[in-house]
Amino acid sequence: MSKLVTMNFNRTKHLLYLTLITSFFLFIFFIAINTTFFWTKENWYKPSTKNNKYLLDINNHKFMVPRNYIWSYNKISHDRVYSPSFHVLYPRMEPKTERNKTAFEQPGWSEGKLISFIFIKSNQSKSVSQIIKHELASWTIKDSRKKIGDLEIYDSTIDGNEFILKPFPNNEKRYFKCSKEIYVPFPSCNTRFHLNSDIIVQVTFSRKQLPNWDTIELSLRSLISSFST
Repeated sequence: MSKLVTMNFNRTKHLLYLTLITSFFLFIFFIAINTTFFWTKENWYKPSTKNNKYLLDINNHKFMVPRNYIWSYNKISHDRVYSPSFHVLYPRMEPKTERNKTAFEQPGWSEGKLISFIFIKSNQSKSVSQIIKHELASWTIKDSRKKIGDLEIYDSTIDGNEFILKPFPNNEKRYFKCSKEIYVPFPSCNTRFHLNSDIIVQVTFSRKQLPNWDTIELSLRSLISSFST
C-alpha cells in the first residue's frame, strides 16, 4: 500500500514539474512574441504619411519633426520622439505622402531617390577627419588608389566595398563608404558631416547619386534647419 502511495506521489510530482516547465516555456514564448510585436509594430519600423510634429531634443538642440519624415524610432511619448532615423526623396527632400509612398516602399535603393539619415552626438562618435585617418590607415588597400575626376578611390579590405574621398571647401574632405556596383544590385554609400559642434549627421544614399553629393548635403542642411526651433 505504501509503495502504491509513493508511486502515485512521484507521478504527481513529475506531472507538477512537467506542468511548471511547460508553463515557463509558454510564458517565455508569449513574452518573445509580444516583444517582437511591440518593436516591429509600435516602436521600431513604422513609416507614416501623417505630418503631425514631434519634438526631438539632441545635445540641447531642439527640432520639431513631422511624422512623415521619420523612418524608425526607439520611442514616441508625450509628443517627443527618441532615437529616430529619417527618410526623404531626392532631389526635393520630400517626406512620405499618399502621393509618393510607393517610392518609399521599394526594396533597398532600387530607384536611387531614397536618402536616410540619423543624428549622432558629436561627443559619442569619431569626427569626419578621425574616420578618414582611421579608414586610410586600417581599412583600405594602399596600392589600390585611383583618381577619377576629383575623387580619390581606394579598394576596401572588406570585399565589395570602396572608400572614396572628395575635396570640400576650406581644405576639408568628405568621405564615402560605398558598395561596388558589381557586388550588389542597388549599391549605396554612407557618409557623415558635422551639422554643428554638437551634432553629426550620418547619411545613406544610392551610389548613383554620388556625383550629386554637394547638392544633397546642402539640401539636408536646409531641411534640418527648417526643423530647428
